[in-house]
Amino acid sequence: MAEAGSGNAKTPAFRQEERHEFRYRLSVACARALSWLTWIVPLPLRMRFADGVGLAFYRFSPTYRANVEANVRQVLGDAPDDAAVRRMVRSVFRTSGRNFADLLAMPRWDDRYFARHLSLGSGSWSIIDEARTLGRGVILITCHVGCFDFIGQALGHRGYPLTIVTGRTTSRFVFDGVTFLRSSSGNRMVEPTPSGVRHTYRALKRNEVAVFVTDRDFFQNGRPVVFFGKRTTLPPGAVRIARDTGATVVPIVSERAGLHHRVHILDPFT
Repeated sequence: MAEAGSGNAKTPAFRQEERHEFRYRLSVACARALSWLTWIVPLPLRMRFADGVGLAFYRFSPTYRANVEANVRQVLGDAPDDAAVRRMVRSVFRTSGRNFADLLAMPRWDDRYFARHLSLGSGSWSIIDEARTLGRGVILITCHVGCFDFIGQALGHRGYPLTIVTGRTTSRFVFDGVTFLRSSSGNRMVEPTPSGVRHTYRALKRNEVAVFVTDRDFFQNGRPVVFFGKRTTLPPGAVRIARDTGATVVPIVSERAGLHHRVHILDPFT
């Protein structure tokens, strides 16, 4: 977590890359091939392989590992046990591996697969449905917990028209492939650009659902807050759009439950 107002904090910048048609088609072709290869591997074996990839990344990515360890220590509080920190960090890497394996396989899943592998932990689907009866759209806010990509796909398969706001944090080639996978159930993916924001406003005006991941201020231009006892910033975009449109905000969080997924739908607010 970056200290708010820190003089040495740097805003990440990504080179502006226009989408070239050949490169885009190649990215999508690679994503399709990897999706098919992932899908043909039985689920238990796929998850074991994903665990191995995650732990290999844990072992050979010291900078990323140190960042995760620092965040885990902050969350656990006063002088956490080193062994407990290491166990939790390894779990984070394993979960990331499983999440990516799920993302690759998702275009091959049908409605029955999503229904079979998704359960409701708390709340009710009626919270989203009742919010939509107001006619001003719904803003779902979520975080990087569990397999958030699975929840987006599952909501699409349940018939909710989704516009998902996602920032590009990788090369254009990788981003195009990942975006193709994430939009396989018909979800609209937009970037947090003026054009993407306009698409989001239009979707809410049509009484559709917009999704924001709100626990990371990647571009470090958000509002200062105290998060787990430390000053940092969080992005206010979802709140600003909710104020402008009157859309109801519904927090939604996912968690992995073995080979399945569980979703928690929390109380709505305006």
